[in-house]
Amino acid sequence: MPHPELLLANFDLQAITYYFCQKSINSFQKLKTRFLLILLFSLLSLSTYGQLKIKGKVTDAETGDPIPFASVVMQGISIG
Repeated sequence: MPHPELLLANFDLQAITYYFCQKSINSFQKLKTRFLLILLFSLLSLSTYGQLKIKGKVTDAETGDPIPFASVVMQGISIG
């Protein structure tokens, strides 16, 4: 069995500590990046989910003339 002092001479505590700290910092940064990307895509999908596009022309029933600035309400939902 080697002498304990020889084992301690080859053991660089500072280098090993730095290695493991760097490894944990890198994994934390990767986790943080993934979390932020998932959050960003979730928020973007929620904002597009709530939009509804209605396209058409509102006209007078008798004359057929367009009615400017008319409001459109869809029955059964609270958009309009």
